[in-house]
Amino acid sequence: MQAAENTKKVVAQFLERVGAGADPAAIASLFSEDVDWLVPGDERIAWIGRKLGRSGVADFVRDLRQLTTPIRATVRTLVSEGEMRSPCWTSKHESIAPAK
Repeated sequence: MQAAENTKKVVAQFLERVGAGADPAAIASLFSEDVDWLVPGDERIAWIGRKLGRSGVADFVRDLRQLTTPIRATVRTLVSEGEMRSPCWTSKHESIAPAK
């Protein structure tokens, strides 16, 4: 249960830092170096798809900021199995750039 609580705290810190405009590398430092970051959807959009490692998280944050205007983010649930945990959230953004 402790691991799930830690993950919830990291997700909250992530959303807080993104909302506050923190540096992408500082945001990425919340995660392990081998994080596997996946945003499902149309991969013609730069911030959607699989990103690997902290550098991938930083790229995600940079792309999201450059290509969208955030409206809201809501954490729905936390899926946990063994050492793996995955937060599931929904967010709404308005696109400010066309797909690649």
